[in-house]
Amino acid sequence: MSRKPQRSSKAAVYLIGLAVADTCALYSGLLRHFVRKVTGWDFRHISEVSCKINIWLVYASLDISVWILVALTIERFLSVFFQHPVKIYCSRMSSKVAVTCIVISILVLDTHILYGYGDSLTGDTQLKNLCTAISDNYNSFFIYDYPWIEFCFHFVIPIIVLTIGNFSIGAKVLLVRRSLRRFPRQPYNDRLLRATSRRGRLSRLTVTLFALTLVFMFTEAPCKVFYILKALGLKHIDTTADAGVFNIMYTTANLSMYVNKSINFILYCFTGSRFRHELMSMFKKQKTRTNTTNPVREG
Repeated sequence: MSRKPQRSSKAAVYLIGLAVADTCALYSGLLRHFVRKVTGWDFRHISEVSCKINIWLVYASLDISVWILVALTIERFLSVFFQHPVKIYCSRMSSKVAVTCIVISILVLDTHILYGYGDSLTGDTQLKNLCTAISDNYNSFFIYDYPWIEFCFHFVIPIIVLTIGNFSIGAKVLLVRRSLRRFPRQPYNDRLLRATSRRGRLSRLTVTLFALTLVFMFTEAPCKVFYILKALGLKHIDTTADAGVFNIMYTTANLSMYVNKSINFILYCFTGSRFRHELMSMFKKQKTRTNTTNPVREG
């Protein structure tokens, strides 16, 4: 997406930001779970600083990914319904500013984690608890209140915006196509070719947005619902069977969330012809460079 043919696209700025946020979530979140299960070693137990930074990065990167997708949908919506003002006021620079504002805002909003998590001492025994809530009040907030904040501001509101935006864009694209079919065929000229090319790019990007939105909706929902249920009382575990069910639900919910972050790249390939073309071109150039560097010796 950062290759020269893609740089002129405003959407590429959002997609690059989305890819970076997803990668950060996978490395700071999923990789930690994998290493902990395989080796028993936890990133968060290296030091109190590593504990704070890791939790902060996980939550921030997950939230940043959501709102970059929302920003991309809003930008596409404005491009479809307000073409001339968007051409004047919206550019790659404005897209970069929007992504930067999203990143900074969410990093700042999630700084409460840097305060609320760390190492704490238990009662008179002075037993050190690694990477846990530093107070009962913050622990109560993080278990009972914060899931509702996450559910509303990082799932429900984005889903509403994404659904309205994408269906509006899709409806507009279909109306434009139908209106063009009613007119008699005219000889192609430069203006018509540019309009046709623009409609083609818009249609492909609309398909990509629909795919990203649907995957986000169905893969994020289990995780958000799980933490809401936990806040409502799912934490009460009385038997070993209850603990097993809880662990299965926890694992399934988290894997579903990380699946969303890991398959966006595949969605780009399946739904974006320009992305597929650039990807194939990149591999072809790499193969040509390898063959040039290591020529076959004869004789």
